[in-house]
Amino acid sequence: MKARVRTVRRLLRSKAGERGSSAIELAILAPALLILTMIVIQFALWFQARQAALASAQDGARIAREFAFTEQGTWQNLATARAQSYYAGLGTKILSGVTATPVGPQPGPGGAPLVGVTVTGKLNSLLNAFGGITVTVTVEGPEECFHPLNEPDTCG
Repeated sequence: MKARVRTVRRLLRSKAGERGSSAIELAILAPALLILTMIVIQFALWFQARQAALASAQDGARIAREFAFTEQGTWQNLATARAQSYYAGLGTKILSGVTATPVGPQPGPGGAPLVGVTVTGKLNSLLNAFGGITVTVTVEGPEECFHPLNEPDTCG
């Protein structure tokens, strides 16, 4: 019986020196874990914003490629309006101040001029801890020109 009492006392004495260590460990690790969690969430928000801007720019560039040859004076307005309306249709508020600007025409490979759209917006950041992150995506491609099969090529 005395041996048991001695063993219990020895165990209690060894634990007494470690009292409060869990609270100290939590106080040291909690801020680091919170910061790491915020960084992961911010990266996910940036990725979502980039994907939304990319989808909008792709839709605007599709219109730019389609109408750049036939609507030479007005394709810019059509493409930028389409990119902005596509972003508005997504229903996300991840970017603020979204603007779309036309790109081109500029010389491209194979002789066809490149046209496209650049979509830019400011990321609505998590707790504004990461400042103003600007997301800019440019999509461009060659102008498309369609003509009937048995007629001469008028695409220049």
